Amino acid sequence: MTEAAAVCILAASLALLISAVKRIEAGIGGILSVLLSVWLVFLIVQGFLYIKNGLTVPATDGINEYLPYIFKSAGIGFIAHTAADICKDSGEASAGLKILTAGKLGILTVCLPLIKGVLNTALGYING
Repeated sequence: MTEAAAVCILAASLALLISAVKRIEAGIGGILSVLLSVWLVFLIVQGFLYIKNGLTVPATDGINEYLPYIFKSAGIGFIAHTAADICKDSGEASAGLKILTAGKLGILTVCLPLIKGVLNTALGYING
């Protein structure tokens, strides 16, 4: 947890520094901005791999069959949120909200097999 907080503080500090550099020299600021983005994407991928390796258990536990749904949902969420932020930054907040709604529907669609499984299990307990 403290590592994540340190990364967030460092990234925010670097973003402020890059913003100041962009005012002086736009070209160098742009390059630094791209480097910061690449570094953050690298950290996100590392986090996903850490979670995937931590959740991978023997197949008898039944968790492995749900991992694709979890990662697809997280991927849709990140992509939709990033696209919505881009729209908001470019002055198209309405389009950004629609992208977020589409992302939520996409996550719901991906998770339908999970929802069906939970409902079937609940009905099995109710019916005895």
